[in-house]
Amino acid sequence: MCGGGIGCIDLDDALAGGELSATARAVLDATPGAWVELSQSGVGLHVFVAGLDGPGRRLTAADGTGVEVYARDRFIRMTGRVFRPGGVPVVDVNKIMEAVNVA
Repeated sequence: MCGGGIGCIDLDDALAGGELSATARAVLDATPGAWVELSQSGVGLHVFVAGLDGPGRRLTAADGTGVEVYARDRFIRMTGRVFRPGGVPVVDVNKIMEAVNVA
């Protein structure tokens, strides 16, 4: 469950044909060092970070990538299918949202 300082950026439809969507690439670039796993669908990504606060956010980017940002009171079903090894860095949610809006 997200909370206690740990949050998740859930990217739906982040991969097509093994290639990252522009939004997914922008989010990964904005979260260097973050541990990222493939979602159950195999085309989504979960990016785990610290420093998120406030209510969850949910939007669909211009390229069709679903972006959900959760900091608390949300369960994320983990797969353990590592997409990018890393840790749980502190991030600025505003930078994440800027990355999504630019993509």
